Amino acid sequence: MKKFLVFILLPFFLIACQGEVKTYSYKDVNDKHLTYENIFSPPNFHYFIYVYSGGCYVCDSIKQEIIPYGLSHDNFYFLIYSHELTPPNENFIQDSILGVSDATNIYLIGTPTMLEIKEAKIDSYYLGSEKILTKLGLF
Repeated sequence: MKKFLVFILLPFFLIACQGEVKTYSYKDVNDKHLTYENIFSPPNFHYFIYVYSGGCYVCDSIKQEIIPYGLSHDNFYFLIYSHELTPPNENFIQDSILGVSDATNIYLIGTPTMLEIKEAKIDSYYLGSEKILTKLGLF
């Protein structure tokens, strides 16, 4: 009977001992947000910009991994997708942003996207949750 009681109560004790799990919100990184105009303004030689949109289901699904990563790295910033980032036409090729150093020439085909900036130019981009999480070592 004692063994049976232990097996019944054990899950409750394990759950109680885990403590409260932190739930992150994009408000937690307000001080790490960039605007479209200042994409190239961080003083870092090498940094990442995570671009997300408020209505993006995929962005919401990975924010519990992305936000703590961003909070723990000085070279990680956030940018809310805006109409300025919308491609000029349907024939836009995402690779055309590689090497760009002027914010007015940056267009993205979707969110989430992570830009990798080196020497004030776009060095790489990662489109989609799997590529972003893999690059950050979170997948």
